[in-house]
Amino acid sequence: MKSLIVAITILAWVGMIAGMAALAADEGTVTATVSAQQVSINIEDGNVTYGSIALSGTEDTLALGETQHAGNNGNTAEKFNIMGTDSADWVLADATPTGDQYMHRFATDGGTIWSPLATDGVGYQTLVASIAGGSTATQDFDLEVMMSDDTTISASQDVNVYLQATTP
Repeated sequence: MKSLIVAITILAWVGMIAGMAALAADEGTVTATVSAQQVSINIEDGNVTYGSIALSGTEDTLALGETQHAGNNGNTAEKFNIMGTDSADWVLADATPTGDQYMHRFATDGGTIWSPLATDGVGYQTLVASIAGGSTATQDFDLEVMMSDDTTISASQDVNVYLQATTP
């Protein structure tokens, strides 16, 4: 008889616990919205023709009326980076060029402060630390090229500049 009472008591407890667990199984909803972050850069007009430059001479996009415009086409704030490269025959220098070198500089303030583009292997450097998202968000920038005082290569060279958009 004792074992029957113990069994009934245990079943009663199991029934109460199961009943409470069933009451705690109510559910609710969390509404969540997400959108993909889009990082995108657009360069207007993206072409600069410096023309023929004298030895030790310079030419810039301000004088040529070719200021460039980097636009944030993404939907988030972006950081714009810039990098120069060697040409087929000239090495990019970060100081006054000599021999078969050239220097490329950039400015984001209408040509007041020119910064040399880093030499190959250094990678990108900051053009603008943060620019708001949206099709109207732009950063104007100018470029300046400086010729060596004694290059042996007079053939036309492509002295390209690359821009990159990242999240700040």
